[in-house]
Amino acid sequence: MISEADVRDALQKVVPAARVPTWSVDFVFTEGTLDSLDHAALALHLSERHGLEIPDEALPRLTSIRAILDYAQRASAGPRAVTSGIQGPPPSS
Repeated sequence: MISEADVRDALQKVVPAARVPTWSVDFVFTEGTLDSLDHAALALHLSERHGLEIPDEALPRLTSIRAILDYAQRASAGPRAVTSGIQGPPPSS
């Protein structure tokens, strides 16, 4: 399971000038700190180092450390949990 320290480390590697240690877990890092290329690099780093697969459609929702940790927890629960977290609840039958 990916930890908060893992996410902070990945963020610091992607944006070395950022003050990641001072960010709260709810700080929205996509608002002015990470651009779209940095955001994609973060997803790639998390995938390569921690095996966290992040599909393109999930990336826009992963805007904070907490969002990434929540996504990782859903991912460990299986594909249906990840998909429901991205697209909302599954349709009722």
